[in-house]
Amino acid sequence: DDRNSFEFSYVDEPVVTGIFPRVGWTVGGALISVSVEGLDPFCVYEISCSFGDSFNFTQAQEVRRNEVLCESPPFHNDNMKRHASIILAIDNGVSKSYHTSPPFSYIQPSFITKIDPRVGSVIGGSLVRVHGIDFVNMESLYCLFGNVPVSAIFVSDKELLCESPEWNYMPKVVKVNVAAANGTLLTAGSHASFQYL
Repeated sequence: DDRNSFEFSYVDEPVVTGIFPRVGWTVGGALISVSVEGLDPFCVYEISCSFGDSFNFTQAQEVRRNEVLCESPPFHNDNMKRHASIILAIDNGVSKSYHTSPPFSYIQPSFITKIDPRVGSVIGGSLVRVHGIDFVNMESLYCLFGNVPVSAIFVSDKELLCESPEWNYMPKVVKVNVAAANGTLLTAGSHASFQYL
């Protein structure tokens, strides 16, 4: 008699495999994609995120088949770590399971105060000194001329060196920013412009 039988399925625990981007500003508000293998059977449950080892959980912005989107909260020195895993909590209504990501880092937004020189040839190759505040020495650091990335050399928290790229586009005046390898902007509201001649 099958009238009182129930089907029970065993599934593997989900595994967090990566996050993108891996850095976000201390003001919060970054949408972080957390890649999770084996998430599909758990998508119907409540999934929440915690940053900075704070164990303050907020509901995920969106849950997809193998991805959870979490919004980073503002960083607070008193109860958060600057470099820590994102913790996902999966609540099935009876119990919670916790899953940790690779480290996520909070950074202060950097500011560009000036660049020198501010003009260069469309063939590129000009050595540009980028002056500013709170530059971070990262493994992969880039200057963006418009949307074109070029490698940056970290000199100090106040100076970077970049070589202007070749430019065959319009307009001939472009914004200069600093970014991480994954494209995350590290500068806030840059007013620095480079003019191609």
